[in-house]
Amino acid sequence: MHLIRAVARKHPSWVFASFSAALVYGLQVSNGLTDVVHLAMSECENRSVGDGRFHCHLVRDASFVTVAGIRVTPLKTTLLDCLCQANFSQGLAIADSALHWRLVDADGLREHVERSGFRRKGIRTARRVLRWMDGRSDNGGESMARAVMIELGFQLPELQVEVADPLTPGGMWRVDFCWRLPDGRVVIGELDGGGKYLADGEGAAEALDHMRRERLRESRLNLTGAMVIRFSFEQAMDRAYMERLLTNAGVPRRVDACL
Repeated sequence: MHLIRAVARKHPSWVFASFSAALVYGLQVSNGLTDVVHLAMSECENRSVGDGRFHCHLVRDASFVTVAGIRVTPLKTTLLDCLCQANFSQGLAIADSALHWRLVDADGLREHVERSGFRRKGIRTARRVLRWMDGRSDNGGESMARAVMIELGFQLPELQVEVADPLTPGGMWRVDFCWRLPDGRVVIGELDGGGKYLADGEGAAEALDHMRRERLRESRLNLTGAMVIRFSFEQAMDRAYMERLLTNAGVPRRVDACL
């Protein structure tokens, strides 16, 4: 975003597109997609320029909107570009966040993708994202973890479920993922953000306090009788690890897993 703002100040007439525009809108864009600045231009081919730091996208519709003082492609155009250019997990994070922040409605996005994305390269991935997108996802990491669960064929979890605190009347805990199994058991999945535990100096006390609160939270969840499984983002992206973890936790496969 620092680079995008700097380029926008130097070239105020330029229009940002694709993942760069998605960042300006505040969407959850994977770090792996932010190494290049994407521009919408009508006079250049779809190619890299400026030693690979910029990528031009040939656009038919030259319209733009201004967000936070920066010219970007319209939101639905941006989303279509992203969903066709990203892989499934990256695209799911972007689409989920657009729904989560209520920037677009699901039916409107589906209609735009079908109308404007016909026969476009990457449209199959975009349609797959549209099938599984869910605005209840709290952040991009959770969306990408869910994408791995989907691709591995596991039963979809409920998202952001409130669980009653057995020691505090009226108290509730909100969990990232929840599976209610046919035999009555409940499995709770929690995605850990490792950065909140890593701190030196003045931040060490805060990190330690956060760790203590997380341990307290987990102990309370265990008192409900649920099985609690925790995993980091790196572990969530390790498909072999997630398959072992969810299988051993008893999470069943979807009936449509072969689709």
